[in-house]
Amino acid sequence: MSADLKVLRAPLEAARHQRRTLVLATLVSTEGSSYRKAGARMLMSPDGDWWGLLGGGCFEGDLVDRARAALAGPAQIVEYDLRGESDALWGLGAGCEGKIRILLQRLTPENGYQPLAGALALARKRQTGLVVTVVQPGKTSLVAGEAVVAAGEGIVSSTGETAAQALSEIALARLRDKAPRGMETVAVADGDVGVFVDPLPPPVHLLIAGAGPDAIPMAQMASELGWDVTIADHREGWARPDRFPAGCNVICLEPRDAVGTLATDPPDAALVMTHNLAADTRWLEALARVNPEWLGVLGPARRRARLLGDVSAAAREQLENRLHGPVGLDIGGEGPGPIALSTIAGIQASIAGREGGIIGASR
Repeated sequence: MSADLKVLRAPLEAARHQRRTLVLATLVSTEGSSYRKAGARMLMSPDGDWWGLLGGGCFEGDLVDRARAALAGPAQIVEYDLRGESDALWGLGAGCEGKIRILLQRLTPENGYQPLAGALALARKRQTGLVVTVVQPGKTSLVAGEAVVAAGEGIVSSTGETAAQALSEIALARLRDKAPRGMETVAVADGDVGVFVDPLPPPVHLLIAGAGPDAIPMAQMASELGWDVTIADHREGWARPDRFPAGCNVICLEPRDAVGTLATDPPDAALVMTHNLAADTRWLEALARVNPEWLGVLGPARRRARLLGDVSAAAREQLENRLHGPVGLDIGGEGPGPIALSTIAGIQASIAGREGGIIGASR
């Protein structure tokens, strides 16, 4: 799940409770440079409130005004051309040198606040899914904004029966094929239709083994990225939910119990930082069996080497070529904040398959 979905959850739940209509803005295509890429979302209310960010604030005010029209009518496409002289035509002066297209959809009690409600339900269950949304209905019976949400072997939700009948097979096929995010033209019963295919991977699950004071900024930064965060520590005085951001799962847990506890929801990334050699060793023994995609231990290279020498031979075989230590990117700075920034950025880069260099440095 992107950070967008996490930000949009609370306003959507409030609107559902009050049975209020909202407008969902989804970025469906970009050309050139843009602040966000396809798949980014924001929500807007009839009162002009908005949550999320698509353009760094350069056109959100204008978008809120346009959303008011979508509150009373069908879904619509809004286009911003911020390239060169075209930028001046909008009067925005953003200088972003890109062109973006945004789909505005009404979310109402009648349509079950779909497709956003379905996407959020998948994220809550940590399920992989996909949304297919009609953007260009052409001459078909479909209407712009109709959508289905698919997961596993079936359709989780839809904006209505018409969308479910026309788009279900397409959505399930794209889910099986692990289709990339983007616009494409597909054939339905009565013609061709342009749809936005939006994969929904589950949010990254980060385990922080160690609940010391420096774990707090780690959890804060990971939460800002929309990750699910679990903090575990065997010390009751530190393993307290009130010390960490809302939404974090804080558990008092001995490392020997970690395998069973984490089996139902294993972490994608795990950071060991108890600052105690014996406790770190026990955590590494356990995590060698859990086998997260990314595993790191706080401290210098010699500390990593010592820990690898202390674990069992079986654990060492699992960990030796994949345990990160030191962790993070070389950004300079000292103290919990910069260390957390460096570490979380390093995990993000690793999971995304990036080197962590300066954006655009090679151009």
